[in-house]
Amino acid sequence: MSGWTIALIIFGLLMLAGAGVVLARRRHDELNDPKLGDLDHPVEQTWEEREIEAMLADGSSPAGSPRAQHYDFAHLLLRRRFFEDPSGLARLVAGEDGETFLQAMWNEAMASGEVDPIPPRGLKGTLVGGARGVLVVVDLPRPRAMTEAHQVALVVPEQGDPRYFTLELGFDEDDHQRTVLCEWRDGAHMNFGDGPAPDIEAFAAAVRAKVEPESAN
Repeated sequence: MSGWTIALIIFGLLMLAGAGVVLARRRHDELNDPKLGDLDHPVEQTWEEREIEAMLADGSSPAGSPRAQHYDFAHLLLRRRFFEDPSGLARLVAGEDGETFLQAMWNEAMASGEVDPIPPRGLKGTLVGGARGVLVVVDLPRPRAMTEAHQVALVVPEQGDPRYFTLELGFDEDDHQRTVLCEWRDGAHMNFGDGPAPDIEAFAAAVRAKVEPESAN
């Protein structure tokens, strides 16, 4: 092997080593760039970011009309059944057979001939503690359009009339996603404005704030 060949090999090895150092330094700079955040401990997404990410992933949009099955379940069918037997239905929904019962009602809410039924993912009832009386939160499949509900609250207070609340998908004036706290009462749909994040405890706390002061009077 000639001296020139050996020199070229050594030169090539030095160039590769130098490139490795440059890449290592660049990676170090990226990991320590405050604009990129801590890659080992990423910042937790807000519920709005998670919802938008999920919508983009499945190609759906929240801007259209409410889907009949989703709307009818929360605003018509479940509401009607609840006011027919408030205590009985609330306990059934939160009981061992609650998920089966809700799924059957979900299928019942599907419009006749509807070609795209909505899978009942996440549909369940949860009995929430710390309430005066019975408070059950029903989680619905992810809403996609305004007035579709994230959750429904079934309230049977120790005193007073049963109450039926919905936590609905909405948008502000800048088209940013928000939740809207609403109630069906005496056949009327009441809008209380901005609601909490679609979390069981947060929704339950917002509902208790509406119910318990009235129950105490």
